[in-house]
Amino acid sequence: MMMVLRHGHVFAPEDLGVQDILVADEKIVAMGKDLEIVLPGLEEVDLQGAVVIPGLVDQHVHVT
Repeated sequence: MMMVLRHGHVFAPEDLGVQDILVADEKIVAMGKDLEIVLPGLEEVDLQGAVVIPGLVDQHVHVT
C-alpha cells in the first residue's frame, strides 16, 4: 500500500512546517514540500494543515 499525505504540519520533534509525506508499507519513505509523485494506484489524503508527529508513541496506559 502506498499513499501520500498532503499538507500536514510536521513536528519531528522540531517544527518542519507544512510537508507532504509518502508512506509505503507503513513506513515513511519521503517527506518534503510539494512532493511530485506519479504512481499508479497512489492514494492521496489532504490533511489540511493537521498536526503530524511521526514516530510518536503514546505511553498513556491504564493498568487494572
